[in-house]
Amino acid sequence: MTEGEFTEEVLVVCKPCAGTGVLDGETHKLCGGRGKTRPRGFAALDRRRVAAIASKGGKAAHAQGTAHQWSKEEAQRAGALGGRASRVKKAKVAE
Repeated sequence: MTEGEFTEEVLVVCKPCAGTGVLDGETHKLCGGRGKTRPRGFAALDRRRVAAIASKGGKAAHAQGTAHQWSKEEAQRAGALGGRASRVKKAKVAE
């Protein structure tokens, strides 16, 4: 498989024209009037390929020394905030 190659033919309903192919009384240019669009960029790639690209980026950042390094205190604060946020969401859902 080459980079950017579709693993399968995937068409998604065009959101601006809601799948009708017409927008403001004219043929919608993004989908060519078909009402469906193909995913572009990372959305068009296989998930394993996206993960491999992201992994290379992370490894390169660490090799260059530009990757974020979490201190113990910073990680504790982030963990506490995450736990608090999920509890708040659960409380809102329960209401």
